[in-house]
Formats: sequence, structure tokens, C-alpha cells
Amino acid sequence: MTTRWPSLTDDLLREALTEEPDAGLVELAFEELSAAILQTPQRRPSIAWPWSPTMPALGWRPQTRRANVLATLVLVSLLLALTAALVLFVGSILRPASPVIAFDSGSDVFVVDRDGTNRRQLTNGHESAVQPTFSPDGKRLAYESLDAANGTVGLIVVGIDGANRRVVTSFPAVARASGAIIGWFRVAWSPDGRELAYTAPESGAQQIFVVGADGSNPHRVGDPSLEGHDATWSPDGTLLAFVGGHFDNDRGIFVMDADGTNVRPIRPPGPDQWALGFQPPVWSPVGRRLSFSARPLNASQVFVVDIDSGQPLNLSNSEAIEDWGPAWSPDGSRLAWHRGPASDEGRFIVAASDGSGATALLPAVVGPPTWAPDGKSLIGYGLDADTGGRNRLFVIDLAGDRVVEIPADSSGDASWQGAR
Repeated sequence: MTTRWPSLTDDLLREALTEEPDAGLVELAFEELSAAILQTPQRRPSIAWPWSPTMPALGWRPQTRRANVLATLVLVSLLLALTAALVLFVGSILRPASPVIAFDSGSDVFVVDRDGTNRRQLTNGHESAVQPTFSPDGKRLAYESLDAANGTVGLIVVGIDGANRRVVTSFPAVARASGAIIGWFRVAWSPDGRELAYTAPESGAQQIFVVGADGSNPHRVGDPSLEGHDATWSPDGTLLAFVGGHFDNDRGIFVMDADGTNVRPIRPPGPDQWALGFQPPVWSPVGRRLSFSARPLNASQVFVVDIDSGQPLNLSNSEAIEDWGPAWSPDGSRLAWHRGPASDEGRFIVAASDGSGATALLPAVVGPPTWAPDGKSLIGYGLDADTGGRNRLFVIDLAGDRVVEIPADSSGDASWQGAR
């Protein structure tokens, strides 16, 4: 049976130069070139290659047209074999590497492969670096660094190789009786990677600021009376969601335009407030939904709310358990959150976005979950029984119950390259 290959097109050649070639691509090229050579009239050259003397004393003689074609086909086959090897080599270079994880440990920033290997330190040990967050393109990290001597916090941007470190802005640390410390609020990249949203004190209250990733134009956004914090951009970059409110009876989740105008609660605050103790909201990667945790009565619960309708859906439906720290899967179909006290070990729960099919995972973890960009793993932390602090990072495989442990004395939360 004769196999008919499709015609050799520009698209196939373009694919061959950027990816591993499809099965049969080399044979296709060989067949097409062979046919073209046989159909093209050959001019008899005065000196032909390859050549060989009939007898040493008689010098060289041109070969027949058939011999020339055969020799040419041999040369073409060698060139195609070399091209195939080159394509495989180039493809291995162009093919993106597996995403890495960034985390802080012992006041320095590290990156590591998902299997725990190839650990690299990005900061120099002379600063208190916390909670690195990948830019949308995965090429940079933003983190906060405490300068205890000067009582300031710097917002730093650095390449994932540790190069091109830039202090994009700085602000006073929160003054406490024990000295200058900070609560490590969230730093969020805009979807286009051009700006960062962060929380900093102003006139004795926390406020939301935005600054260019190159350090340009740091400015406060939103209503200062709301004392907003932990802002995050919507997937299209047009909105910021945050926690706001000075007192419990006016605290809640708010949304504003990215320039700080048109601030509105997702449900009106007031005496009939339906929940207290709000924690930072997270946007669904698709649609116009937010998830967050709040305490309506005795225990923190996880909610999903459509920002247009403003009607929250309680995914926990229990007043006897602590659910908090929700995180959306990359495709927006699932949520993961921590079940158990915020300062103690518990379990990660994974459920559909409506709360159905909730499953508890092992091992015991502290901290909120972080999704891998492929949606197949979660990051959590293990608790040191002696100190009560985090002493290792867990990479939990959702399908195979495989857990990778990475030593990490961490104060913040990890970030995964390529995650949204």
C-alpha cells in the first residue's frame, strides 16, 4: 500500500523550524525534492560530481544523468537528516521550560523547579525580602523588603535570574512597640505587567497605591476614607477589587475602576452587614466573579459573588468550620481553599466553583493554596511543631497524591511562574 503525504507547504516548513517535525515530514521533503529533480532537465556539466576515473591514466569523465541524480539525492538526504537534527535541537531551545516556583525563606527570595531541584537564591542576604510575585509574562518578580534600620519598606522588581534589581518605590513601615514591622499586604501586577498595586500607610491609615513597574508615577487610588488594602486587578485590567472599611460595620469587599474612580461595594455596608472579618478577594480568570472569605457568624466561610448581581454564594455552608484563603484554578472551573484555623494546620479543599464535589487533600498544611499554571498541583506549607512557623513548602499533585517537600522558612506566600 502506497502512503500519500500531503503537499509540502510553507506552513509545514514553518512548523518544522519551530517544533518537532510531524512523523513523515522528512520523507515528504525527500519525495518532493526527488520528484522535482527527476522532472527537471539536467545540463551536462564539463566537470561532474561525484566522479571517478575509469582508469587512472585516462583522467576523469562525466557521469551519466542517472548517476548525477542519484548523487544529488544522496546529498539531499544527508542535508535533510542534518536539518531534522537541527530542528530537534532548535525545538528544545524554543520549547518553554517547566515553570518554576518563587518563595521567600529566611528573608531571601529563591526560585526552584517544581520537583524541588535547581534551587537558586535571587537576593543577597542583606535585606528582608518577602512574598515574591511573578509578573504576568513570568520574566520578573516583585517583592517587598523591610529596612528595619530606616523604618521603611521597599517595593522591589527583579529579573528571575536576580539581575536588574530596581526599587520601584518605598514607604514607611508600620510602627509598633517592638519596632518597625509590616503586615505584608499583597502586591499585585496589572495584567499587562506595566503597573503594581500595593498597600502603604498614609496619614495613619492603610491606603491603596499604584506605581509603574519601572518606578514611575506612584499614586494613591480610591476613597481614602475606606482605608483599602490588598487590591487586585480584574483579568481585563479595568477594575480593582479590595478589602475596605474602617470599622466592622462598614467593612466589606469593594470594586473600583483601575484609576480609583467609581468605588462601590459589592453589597451595601451598614447595620445589616451580612459578614465581618473579610479577607482579600481573588478574581475568577473568566467572567466577572470574585471569591473571598468572611465571617458571617462563628466561623470564616468561602464565598463566590458575581459583581454585577452582588449576590454571594456560600461554598462552605457550615458555621462549625474555618474556611478561608480561596484561590481559583487557572481555567476558573474550580476553587481551592484552606479548611482549619488560619494559624494552624488544616486541609486544602478543592471544589467546583459552585461548591459541589468538595474534596479534602493530604497532607496537613498551613497558609492559602496557590495553583500551578496547568491546574494539576497546589502549593501549601508545613508547620514546624517546635517554633510554630512554616518550615517547608509542599507541592501537592492533585491526581497522584504525590507531594514534594522543599525546605522553606517562609513569611509570605509562594508564586508560580505562568500562573494567573
